Amino acid sequence: HNLPSTAEALPTYVSQKNIDLVTRHGVFTETEFRARYRIHLDAYNKVVAIEAKTMIDMAMHQILPAAMGYARQLCDGIISKRAAGLSCWVETDIAGQLSTAADRLYDHVQSLKEALCQVPAEAEEAALYYRQVVCGYMEEVRRQADILETLTDKAHWPFPTYSDLLFY
Repeated sequence: HNLPSTAEALPTYVSQKNIDLVTRHGVFTETEFRARYRIHLDAYNKVVAIEAKTMIDMAMHQILPAAMGYARQLCDGIISKRAAGLSCWVETDIAGQLSTAADRLYDHVQSLKEALCQVPAEAEEAALYYRQVVCGYMEEVRRQADILETLTDKAHWPFPTYSDLLFY
């Protein structure tokens, strides 16, 4: 059985065969074992919530401003080049791609914020919700942030790039 996420795997922690094993060998009582399960479940939920909130903050306060600042610089250049009668199709294309990716990033961030307001109260349901809903929006935010990283000039980008980390 392949359980690809913590949220899906954790309920197997308290399967009857596991409870029987730890109680039979005196490792834990069933109550202690279930308490450990609850601790793991709560920790998972808290970590994903923190990661999602951190992602929202990074997107809104660092990634979007950087991409929009570079897009603004490109647009200023487009205006200047057009006034001089020069071609500016490259700048126009990159500015358009930046604008589209920034719009999509913003939309996914808003969806992620809304999803965080709707997390179920019960821990097991919350874990599955975090995995199925919240992590899905986080993946979309990451996808758009990756696109913006490839389009945004290094001087504007607020984080080290992969090449910075690997080669410098």
